[in-house]
Amino acid sequence: MKNNNSIIINNEDSVYNNLKRLKTITLRLRLVGLYIAIITAFSITLELTTMSYNSIYFPKEQIKFIIYTMFIVSLIFLIFYDKMRRSGDAIYEEISDELQWDIKKYKKFEFNIEKNKPSLDARIILREYINTTDLPLTRGSYGVTVYTLINLGALILYALPAYSKRY
Repeated sequence: MKNNNSIIINNEDSVYNNLKRLKTITLRLRLVGLYIAIITAFSITLELTTMSYNSIYFPKEQIKFIIYTMFIVSLIFLIFYDKMRRSGDAIYEEISDELQWDIKKYKKFEFNIEKNKPSLDARIILREYINTTDLPLTRGSYGVTVYTLINLGALILYALPAYSKRY
């Protein structure tokens, strides 16, 4: 039989552990967001260069393979980014609620709020997460959609001349 006391978790430890998780997610979001921006920029540059010049250095099939592969990789990174952002949003919301609840509790009993407000480190981690949830050159929650449409549009523009030459 399990002891019911094992379910009780120290609130401060829980907040601290989730702050560490949020910091890890923040670092991963920065890195994956940078990868997405670099892949998108490189993909567009390669496609525009290929469309502008007839490349004699690389066979067309190799370039086509690279462009399609970059599109798939960017989609995988975008899906991973969105999943991490949603997970981070949930953790952020819970930590924020917990910290606000603690402040409200102490206000109710008129304790010294300065002693009980969240630490500077906790506030910095929360703010860094919020600043990281936007993909480079986009604002808001539509960044994933914008990058997906850019990559898809670039792929269609690359494939369109090849398709129109066949018919």
